[in-house]
Amino acid sequence: MGYRFQIRSAGILKLAIAIFFMAAISFMNCGAGDGGKTEVNLLGFFNEQIDSFKDGKKFRGRIESSVAAEELTEETLRAAGAAIKYDTDHVALQSARMLVQLGFQKDPLYHSGIRLLRDELILGTLLESGLKRDGELTDYILETVQSSVPPQHISKFGRIFTDRLESAPDQTLLLIIAKGKITGALKILKSEEVAARISGWEEYRIALAALGDDELEETFIEDFRKANDPEAKAEHASVLGKIGTQKALKALAGEVRTGLIIEMPNVMMKSVRLDIISAMGYNFPEKEFLHDNAITDDQGYARVEQFCEDRFGISWETERPDFLTVQGFPSEPAPE
Repeated sequence: MGYRFQIRSAGILKLAIAIFFMAAISFMNCGAGDGGKTEVNLLGFFNEQIDSFKDGKKFRGRIESSVAAEELTEETLRAAGAAIKYDTDHVALQSARMLVQLGFQKDPLYHSGIRLLRDELILGTLLESGLKRDGELTDYILETVQSSVPPQHISKFGRIFTDRLESAPDQTLLLIIAKGKITGALKILKSEEVAARISGWEEYRIALAALGDDELEETFIEDFRKANDPEAKAEHASVLGKIGTQKALKALAGEVRTGLIIEMPNVMMKSVRLDIISAMGYNFPEKEFLHDNAITDDQGYARVEQFCEDRFGISWETERPDFLTVQGFPSEPAPE
């Protein structure tokens, strides 16, 4: 009797295990559907975040990698776009920050420490929805575009920027127009009404130089070439990077071997080469070796020089300076 009970119990146990595994396989197969999961997860994430913004919370930190990796569609972005366009200032700004972070994490260079926004669905949502408003939201979107969107992606949204220029010109918008070489803005820039308002801004002159004003472009280049003060050289390099024409970039490339050093006594020394490389990298943000934090040894400078030779036909008349990026001065010993 006891023996039969043991056999029967063992059979029931095996049956229970088999049912468990079949249920698990069925569950996994349901979760591997052809697209339903992607949309629900993203919509759920966006809706949950937007609800928290409506409760006064801020967007913080990274997005879970499993969410960031999922495919975006116009449908999944609709809720975030509506929040940016129609909701309160707080909700709109936090929703924009959420989309920007998602765009950063979707970019292949994110794990290299580079923050680029190249997803055009996200860009389109931010620009179409966000630039209909004013205030901190618009400032945030424009600053993000200027710093984190490559020129070729900016140019695809030229109409949005020219429309904005006509109604609400500002310095960051002018730098975006210069970076993206949005030639459609030239007529507006030269109109009496707009010129009267902004012709005194350096960003206005930068935009004109970027869009084909040869005389202005040459003036900026000469200012850079003649500068012998390290800090002035670095500032002029930044301007040439913002102009970003072939001639401006070639002028930068030609001085990648400068020996100028910015010194803050008892604090640090910094090679101006980093400022020149950063100005070039503004126009080629996908080139990892043009980010100044990529230069950790002399080979880092050698890679940049090779790029200058290949891209701009630069040849060198001087030796490469001794290796220096940023170097702090040793601390003075505390008095006894």
